[in-house]
Amino acid sequence: AVGSPNCAVSLADCADRADSVHALATMAYPVKLHVYDLTQGMARAMSMPMVGVQVDLVPHSGIAVYGYEFFFSGGIQAERGGWTGLPRCETLDLGTTEVPFELFLEFLKERADEFTMATYNLRSWNCNNFSDECAQFLLGQSIPRRIVGFAEDVLALPQLAGFAMMVENMGNPAQSFAAQGMA
Repeated sequence: AVGSPNCAVSLADCADRADSVHALATMAYPVKLHVYDLTQGMARAMSMPMVGVQVDLVPHSGIAVYGYEFFFSGGIQAERGGWTGLPRCETLDLGTTEVPFELFLEFLKERADEFTMATYNLRSWNCNNFSDECAQFLLGQSIPRRIVGFAEDVLALPQLAGFAMMVENMGNPAQSFAAQGMA
């Protein structure tokens, strides 16, 4: 992974695979959005009684394409087959891309400095922004607003100020997962 030695698959390993598997003619690759709940059900259970607004999940997302899931967690990460840090809540089919794997890897390398542990911010620059940037590059479209705009739309509600602070106090998920050996 770019920016993190703890990743299961490095972007260089992905590039080696790209040379051998994806060097053929242009192909169409399915692009999926994997969605997870950072609170592991706590938002759904506690938001209504605590603040009077139902929040079903605090989304973490990753883009699944080329046999990997790419996500932002302390840096750009790539997991063969998909991330297993949390149970997946939802998988959305975003479409298909004809962007070659090598070109996508180049895009990730060029953007690596923008997606680091130091740049992570739950409200303004998080895994969902990374997924959105990837979807725009691969498909020319954004991921659903309910996911990429969650922090802006939901955590900004005045009645959720306490809930937002609780979620932010959970820390950077990348740091939490790294501490548990999951990043």
